[in-house]
Amino acid sequence: MYDLEGRVRHVSPVFTQMFGWDIAEVIGKQIPFLPDSERPATMTLIHDLIDNGTPCRGYETKRYHKDGSEIDVSISASRYDDHEGNPYGILVSLRDISEHKKLTAQLQHAERMEAIGTLAGGIAHDFNNLMMGIQGNVTLMLLDTDEHSQNFKKLVSIEKMIQSGSRLTRHLLGYARKGQYEIRPIDLNLLVQETAETFGRTRREVHIHEKLNASPCAIKADRSQIEQVLMNIYINAADAMPGGGDLYLETENVTHAMMQNRPYAPKPGRYIRLQVTDTGTGISEGTIERIFDPFFTTKEMGRGTGLGLASAYGIVKAHGGYIDVNSRIGYGTTFAIYLTASETGAQEPTLKPEEIVKGQGKILVVDDEEVVT
Repeated sequence: MYDLEGRVRHVSPVFTQMFGWDIAEVIGKQIPFLPDSERPATMTLIHDLIDNGTPCRGYETKRYHKDGSEIDVSISASRYDDHEGNPYGILVSLRDISEHKKLTAQLQHAERMEAIGTLAGGIAHDFNNLMMGIQGNVTLMLLDTDEHSQNFKKLVSIEKMIQSGSRLTRHLLGYARKGQYEIRPIDLNLLVQETAETFGRTRREVHIHEKLNASPCAIKADRSQIEQVLMNIYINAADAMPGGGDLYLETENVTHAMMQNRPYAPKPGRYIRLQVTDTGTGISEGTIERIFDPFFTTKEMGRGTGLGLASAYGIVKAHGGYIDVNSRIGYGTTFAIYLTASETGAQEPTLKPEEIVKGQGKILVVDDEEVVT
């Protein structure tokens, strides 16, 4: 309860629990918990309340805790009068809505990503059908075209462009979580070592450091899909270090209880966490909010499609995992990937036969799109 000058007449003990000030510190004083950014709108409401008696209900704003941190609050306030009917003070009720806003933001983010995923999956499906039809016709034309013909080279060029387009659709389908998956227990440590070695050969200016957990790190995943996730993140890290730098790879066994203060509620169980840290330029706060959106990229024209991290996000989600990003401008970026731990040991991939078995006969192609058949 305030007087008309904003000095505290009475305060609930719950206030001290929420904001940190003792009752003795605020009685008879103005509480210094109004941020400057909220002052104009708040003072307008107060003046309207005192002068006109207009009550305030459910006004969402921010207030400082005694330690300087900000708290999201919902405020309701009304004016009370003395026995002669003259304005005498203000009764204010504050409710901490930080958790509510956090959950609302999580829900909105999940709904937005799900909607984009549905759209991406639909586009990829239709685009794939169109490319398959083009590929089929080009292949038939190549069979009837002399390899020394000028048109032969053009048709081969079209085939290469179709292959590039098919990679884009794979990224989109990965983001939409509609890719083809073959789930089996695999050794994440071994996969990290193999992909890091392959990547290191192409980006020698990047120094790779591995700190892999000595305990078994088997995960339930599709090997090729997780390879794609790792390579996409490695490439993104290298692009953030154009002059070279360090890339740190670390694995660790964790549980859902160790995944606190995240923008999601992890399912109970054991996880393997893979952290990929670079010493690059870092990512701004505004960019991080959109980093997993399809076709969003900060790279110049021709250097990125904006699908690498989007597909990585989709693949991790399709595996029942989670992915976090922390970054500071000028200090680098850390991607933390959480994948479900396997209860059984890793299985070695089965070797495919080296020779292709040839045969004779006809192949029947059935498809619901006329352009494909």
